[in-house]
Amino acid sequence: MDLLDRYVAAVRRNLPAAKAEDIAAELRDVLLERAEMREAALGRPLDKGEWESLLVEFGHPLVVAARYREKQSLIGPELYPFYLYSLKLFGALTLLGVAVMTVVRVVVNSDDPGQIVLHLLHSLWWAATTVAGTTTIVFALVERYGGFERYFRDWTPDDLPEVERTKEPGHFASAVEVALGVLILLWWVGLVPIPMMAGTSGFRLELAPVWAQLFWPVFGVLAVRLAYNLVRWLRPRWRWTRGALAIVSTVGAIIVAVLLYRAGHWVTVIPTGMAAEQAGRLQESLDLSLRIGIVAAALVWSWQGLQEGWRWMTGSRR
Repeated sequence: MDLLDRYVAAVRRNLPAAKAEDIAAELRDVLLERAEMREAALGRPLDKGEWESLLVEFGHPLVVAARYREKQSLIGPELYPFYLYSLKLFGALTLLGVAVMTVVRVVVNSDDPGQIVLHLLHSLWWAATTVAGTTTIVFALVERYGGFERYFRDWTPDDLPEVERTKEPGHFASAVEVALGVLILLWWVGLVPIPMMAGTSGFRLELAPVWAQLFWPVFGVLAVRLAYNLVRWLRPRWRWTRGALAIVSTVGAIIVAVLLYRAGHWVTVIPTGMAAEQAGRLQESLDLSLRIGIVAAALVWSWQGLQEGWRWMTGSRR
């Protein structure tokens, strides 16, 4: 019986405090019943070795205690697809950001290749660890405190998208797009600050006045685009609303892109330690990159707007 007492005590130590005594008493009864069945079959009391065999077959105390807990996993099967997609997306964005910072470091500094590679690996390791850890914590909190299950409970078949729309983003991708849209909008209004490059790089970046002049137009485009992503995610059959939001966001984005491109200057490099020649090279690289980025963004938004407009018109005819 000493083995049984020690076993039950080991299980009780890992049980929820509110239910530990009741579960331990129930567990003791189950084990005693199994022992009695074996004793009846053998015609004698169990010896120590046979008690050990019975307890080993029943399971390790930690495993047995885990069966009585409500949460058996850090992230459940319903949330896991969202979690995996978020890891892939944020991991790709992190890799892109580290690569861009490495290119900037190559342009503005004269470090040897070995130092650059070491800096790249160090930055990538910490960035990847931070992204993976933060994403896991957020999804674990959602899994623990609930609320997300309403998405799977409060739905109707009529909300499902048309069969033809196989090339549109799925629910996972749409949810991530909405989250990114909220994050970008909060950053634009200053609620989520993103520090500019400074300090050890020997320079800092200052935004050109054109960004302040276009604050509200950019805010409007971001807000309309966020509304479009929300409708596409939650109400994919609202064709007219989707089409209207797509057209407004596309036209607004093209207008903002044209105004930005005409400004010709978007970021100013302020040297705080680097040579003027290096600062000049960095300024030229940033101007060229931003010019290409503005044109590319305008083309992408135009293409997406045309696609949505085509789906809108063909859907309306049907």
